Amino acid sequence: MPLMGVNFLLTHDRPVANLPDGPRWRGDPIPGLSELSRQRWACKSGISASFTTPPTLDCIRLPLSNRDIGRAAPHVEPGASMSIHILAIAQSLAVISAANSAPLLCKRLLGVRFARAIDGGLILWDGYPLLGSSKTWRGLIAAMVLSTCASALVGLQWQNGALAGACAMTGDCLSSLIKRRLGLGASDKSLGLDQVPESLLPAVACALYLPLGSFDVAAIVLLFFVGQVLLSRLSFEIGLRDQPY
Repeated sequence: MPLMGVNFLLTHDRPVANLPDGPRWRGDPIPGLSELSRQRWACKSGISASFTTPPTLDCIRLPLSNRDIGRAAPHVEPGASMSIHILAIAQSLAVISAANSAPLLCKRLLGVRFARAIDGGLILWDGYPLLGSSKTWRGLIAAMVLSTCASALVGLQWQNGALAGACAMTGDCLSSLIKRRLGLGASDKSLGLDQVPESLLPAVACALYLPLGSFDVAAIVLLFFVGQVLLSRLSFEIGLRDQPY
């Protein structure tokens, strides 16, 4: 049965019981299960069942996640495959943007309240802090919460959002670590270093839940980079950023 351009040839569900005449499956009744005996019928989940005549699987109605549909690439029409990838990229961008906006929103709403630095004010041998006072536990928690909410709004699992938020802040901290070692302050501009780590790491995390390939991840990073550069002036005008970049 086709759904979103996918012709289902195999079920991804698992047998719920092994009876004398074969396994019983979740979903609608499958004709032919009474003839189970010798042949091996491979199922997408990796569970195998034996039958003389493969059952008719067109009657199976099982919801698949975006990643399951993406993995059915041999049976996906070209137009539908493109739509699936575009949707996954848009979902990822929404979650990543929410995660990276959360610390700025917190600073705007709360000021310096609860702004405890992640590095605890540690100064390294070069005379610069490990990360800087702008990287706070408040921002990390806010990023994970907001990205989790965003993932639910765009139809993803909450785990996807939480992981993407944590990875976005990890990338942000990584860029701050590198900038401090280069002698750059928190407000100093560093084109690329300010955008790539905080989008690349969460994009890779999103690929665990969505049908994203390497080109899709690269597209997410590029779109995020362009969006950040174009919207930075607006963020400065409304008070979200201290600098127009």
